[in-house]
Amino acid sequence: MFLYTAGGTVKHGWLCYVHETGRDCFTCAVMVVSATVKLFFINSGKEDTMRVLKYVRCILVGVLFFSLAGCIPIVKITAPQNGATFGFGDAITFSGTGRDIMEGDLTGSSLVWESSIDGQLGTGTSVTATTLQPGVHTITLSATNSNNQTGTANITITVGEPPVVVISDDINSNTTWESENIYLVTERIDVNAVLTIEAGTVIKCESGVYIDVETGKIIAQGAMGNPIVFTSYRDDVYGGDTNGDGSATSPAAGDWDYVSIGGTNNDTVFDYCEFYYGGGYSGYEYTLELLSSNTTVSNCTFAHNVGEEYGVVDAHDAGEGTTITGNTFENNVRPLSISGMIDIDDSNQFGVNTQNGIFYYAPFGDIEGNRTWEETEVPFVICNDTYDLEIETGTSLTLGDGVILKFCSNRGIRFQGNNLINFDGSGVWYTSYRDDSRLGDTNGDGSITSPAMGDWDGIYDDVAATYVGWSNMEYNLN
Repeated sequence: MFLYTAGGTVKHGWLCYVHETGRDCFTCAVMVVSATVKLFFINSGKEDTMRVLKYVRCILVGVLFFSLAGCIPIVKITAPQNGATFGFGDAITFSGTGRDIMEGDLTGSSLVWESSIDGQLGTGTSVTATTLQPGVHTITLSATNSNNQTGTANITITVGEPPVVVISDDINSNTTWESENIYLVTERIDVNAVLTIEAGTVIKCESGVYIDVETGKIIAQGAMGNPIVFTSYRDDVYGGDTNGDGSATSPAAGDWDYVSIGGTNNDTVFDYCEFYYGGGYSGYEYTLELLSSNTTVSNCTFAHNVGEEYGVVDAHDAGEGTTITGNTFENNVRPLSISGMIDIDDSNQFGVNTQNGIFYYAPFGDIEGNRTWEETEVPFVICNDTYDLEIETGTSLTLGDGVILKFCSNRGIRFQGNNLINFDGSGVWYTSYRDDSRLGDTNGDGSITSPAMGDWDGIYDDVAATYVGWSNMEYNLN
C-alpha cells in the first residue's frame, strides 16, 4: 500500500488506501504518520529523542496537509427519505449538505441537484420541484470544491401517474385546465369561451385532433421552468404513458393536427408553452395557426413538428398587434411564416430546421403600416407564388443591420423610393433562395442546387420607374 524512500519517508499511496478502505482522510493521515514513525524507529536505531520528535512533527504536518487537500467533499441528502413516493404535481423539497474538510460547508452553485428523468433541478442546499415527470427518479446531489473534486450522494423517489381528464366536447363556458391533471383531447373541439390553462399543465392530443378558437380565447400563461405542454398522446416524456402501451409506440411529427386562433380581435396568449409533434393536417401542416389580431406567442418552444408550406407557426394571415417574440424553433420543416402586419425583432431562436427561415406570405404581398424586420439568425424569404414584397405609399419597411432577404424565382421587391429604410445597412443583403453562403441552406436541399444569375427578379423603385442596382444584391435578373 505505502511506498518509502530510505529513511522511512512516505512517498505515496495514502489516497489509494482511503478509497479501498472507505476510511476518511484524517484517519488515513494518522495511520500514515503512525506507520512512518514506526518505520523510522526501526531504521534509525538509537537516534536522539528530540530529533525523532522534530521529524515526526514535519511528517505529520506534511502528510496531514496533502491528505486533507486531496479529499473529495462529503455529501449527504437529508430529505426526502430514500424510496419516498409522491403524487404527480406535488411540490417536492430536496435538502442536503456538502462539506469539504479544508473549505468547510459548500453552498450555492457548488451543490447541484439532478434527476435521472428531468435533468438538473437546481443548485444550493435546498431546491423545490413541482414538475417532475412520473416514474422512478434517481436524485443525485453533487458537491464540488475549489479543486474541482466532486463527491455525490443518491436517493431514489417515485412520482405517480397523474389523473387523466378526457376532452371530447366543445368548451362553451369559461373553463380552467389545472396542472395536476393530464388533458387528453380525443376529438376536434371548438373553444367558444375563455379557456385558462395553468402553468405546468400537459395537454395531449390524439391523431387528427385540432383545437379551433374562433369566438373564445385561450390564456395559456406558463412560466420559466414550468411550461404548458401541447404534445402527442404517444409522448411518454410529458405526463407519463397516457396511452398505456409502454414503449410500443413513440411520438412523431404529425401525430396531431393544430391549434387555430381566429376571430377579429383575439387576444389569446401563449407564454412559456411547448408544442411538440403537431402538424398532421394534410396540405398545411402547421401546429399553431394565427388568423386574428393582438394574439401573443412568446417564450414558447416548437419542436419535432411538421411545418410544411406555411411553417409550424403560420401567421401569414395574422393581423395588427400580433406578437411573436422569444420563441425557439427546433427540428421542424419551416419554422415560421408572417403577414405584412407583423414586426419581427431579433429575439426568436432558430435551431436546426429543414428550411430555416421566416417565410413572407402576406395576402397580395403588401406591407401594411410601418413594419420592422430585425431577425439576423435566419433570412426572411419571399416565395409567394404570385406576389412580390410590396411596400406601397403610406407604408414602410425598416430592415435591421445584418438582415438577409432571399427570393424565389420571379420574386422581388417593389417600393416607393424612400420607404425601404436601411436598405443598405451594415450586413444587409438581397440574394437567391438557393444561396447557402448567407445564413445557410434555406431551401433545405444540401448541395443539390446552387445560386445563379437570374434566380430572382430584382428590386423595383416605382417612383423612379426603374430597377435599382445596389451593390448588396446578388443573383438577381434585373
